[in-house]
Amino acid sequence: MDTSILPPQHGLQRLRLLNFRSIAAADIALSPFTIFVGPNASGKSNVFRSLRFMREALAQQLTTALDTEGGIDSVRRQLPYRPAEGKQTGRQRKPNLGMSLRMIVASHDRLFYEVEYGFELEALSTMLPRWQVARERCLMRLVGNQAEQSLNGFDRHGKDVSMWPDTPLPRLSRDRLLLPLLTSIEDYALVYDSMLSVQVYSVQPNVIREFQTPDVGSHLESDARNLASVLKEIETHDRATYERLMENLQAAVPGQPQVRTQLVGNKLSLRFSQEAGDDAFLRFDAFEMSDGTLRLLAILAAVYQQPNPLAIAIEEPESTIHPGAMGVLLDMFKANQDRTQILITTHSPDILDDKDLSPSAIRLVNWQSGISTISEVGRAATESVEEGLMSAGELLRANALRAERQPLQPETAIDLFPEW
Repeated sequence: MDTSILPPQHGLQRLRLLNFRSIAAADIALSPFTIFVGPNASGKSNVFRSLRFMREALAQQLTTALDTEGGIDSVRRQLPYRPAEGKQTGRQRKPNLGMSLRMIVASHDRLFYEVEYGFELEALSTMLPRWQVARERCLMRLVGNQAEQSLNGFDRHGKDVSMWPDTPLPRLSRDRLLLPLLTSIEDYALVYDSMLSVQVYSVQPNVIREFQTPDVGSHLESDARNLASVLKEIETHDRATYERLMENLQAAVPGQPQVRTQLVGNKLSLRFSQEAGDDAFLRFDAFEMSDGTLRLLAILAAVYQQPNPLAIAIEEPESTIHPGAMGVLLDMFKANQDRTQILITTHSPDILDDKDLSPSAIRLVNWQSGISTISEVGRAATESVEEGLMSAGELLRANALRAERQPLQPETAIDLFPEW
């Protein structure tokens, strides 16, 4: 199969959510660079939390992932409480919780696969366990040459599993996912590894300032607590990429800063230097640097880390970063969206002022009757941007960046497991 004629955009294509936190039902199309826009407490972060939860449910046991999130009752959407009904509200049906991802991934031999993986959890009437895996499905097929397409995967209903091609099953309990148990099989290992390469970031400058325990530096932790190891790994194995990272940092921060890692006892720390005129330099430790500089450095490392994640999701990258530096950051996002899919949340109109930003990359998140809704930009706003009348940022400032009016989607509107 000649993959040179197959240039599909790898990454996440669709995210479907059912009763996850504030989201009742959502079918979200994702582009190589996707921006989730909405006011505070609208539910933007819950989209990214679903990605993190899927990843952790596979990397750890499902029970552990749920406990980390506060238990299934914290993860599952809350039903409205009506005090006038008294204790009867406690007898309401517990809704099923589910999520699925469709994506395009590349194998080691550069074959492209379309993959869909998801699971649904249902409440039980018994006390322990309080839930079980009602359904779990994994499907994959080659992209491109129709003659070579064949469907591989499994479809699980409770403890009943259909697999093609037929494969001996490991011992399966109702509170565990099947996919992590099949990673000795190459196809399922590809899906598993792809899911685990989706990274969600909420950078914490305070943990970057601390001495860091060295690790292999193969991926940046969600709060950037291993930033020194990741920078060291990039500098050691891909000097050209490290220099591009530094060039972006220097374009956004005055003084032509340079960053090096240093070993202090058995810990790593970051050491910064900036020009002070006449070939002189000032040197600073990480604890002396601003929040904005540390956040910017961590976001750059997230994009340039090796190996490239399938997708990275960054919460409010503009936080504590000077508006003048955001142009550099946005240019870097757009320049690297072919190597790593980039998703961000924001409520900053400055980000949306970029003249090259298409409304098709924006997803609007709103809070309506106790439920988060995720929509594409409406026709009127899209035409205003495409005709050059207003930027998306100007529309946001004028409260005119809106979706087409549509009713709330009931649970039955979402199909987590559509036909292939």
